[in-house]
Amino acid sequence: LELPERLARVDTGVRAGDEITPYYDPMIAKVIVHGRDRSTALHKLVRALAATRASGCVTNIAFLSALAQHPAFASGEVDTGLIERELEALTAVPQPPADAIAIAALKAEGWIGTPAVSDHPWETLTAWRQWGPASRSCVLDHGETQIEVTVHSRDGLNHDVESLAGRVSIRLEKSSESRVRFESSGRVREARVALEAREITVELDGRRYAFGVPDALHGADDEAAGEDRVMAPIPGFIKLVNARAGAAVKKGDPLVVLEAMKMQHTLSAPRDGVIAEVLAATGDLVQEGTVLVSLVPL
Repeated sequence: LELPERLARVDTGVRAGDEITPYYDPMIAKVIVHGRDRSTALHKLVRALAATRASGCVTNIAFLSALAQHPAFASGEVDTGLIERELEALTAVPQPPADAIAIAALKAEGWIGTPAVSDHPWETLTAWRQWGPASRSCVLDHGETQIEVTVHSRDGLNHDVESLAGRVSIRLEKSSESRVRFESSGRVREARVALEAREITVELDGRRYAFGVPDALHGADDEAAGEDRVMAPIPGFIKLVNARAGAAVKKGDPLVVLEAMKMQHTLSAPRDGVIAEVLAATGDLVQEGTVLVSLVPL
């Protein structure tokens, strides 16, 4: 957790390592700016949000940044229907560039955060193969898209990475568990990267990209299981349960209403099926990832 205290006033009672529980409003911090006019203040706010890092939990940083840059909000044309009207644009997931995909793949493959290669003869052979550079493939989830990535490693520092975004050559200058300094296309940049519970977050050039790392040992079984569960996306309070065991449901039917961050979130059936179990009741406080309803196929 890194808060932009040099760029804005920050009111918070949370530190890195704290748990965000469902028992209170799950606000991490308030980021407050001011300026001589609205445009100046919003420019400061966008910079402050870009400098805010919070890994390990779901946040609305990207949404707030998009809202602060929305033309209607910037001009002061704000009403209670703005977010609902512009929700698709405000919640659009940016397509990750080749460099962000490459950094995520290198983190998934263990190249980032490992000790630097030394002069020891065995350690210098980290990526050695008899007939050419070492090549490994991995799969990353980004939203609803699966990205297949191939990493060609010449040694522990130099890698060519291929994905749907193209091919990019990465030289790792310096890396730790949470930061990496790298060269790509003649530019040296720094990215923040975190791996938590099979999710990799890459923060690069002021944007944040989240990638899931599928479990190769379970594969399709995990995917099918995901379609049979309705889970809490964030900590919150169960406002309404519209499900009962044995009832048939269609994909998209509303099953649970979760209240969190002063908003109500309707959680729907992920596919057609029959409700096997209802594991939550109205009034329950639940953690992120809690299974609320399970389904079986029709």
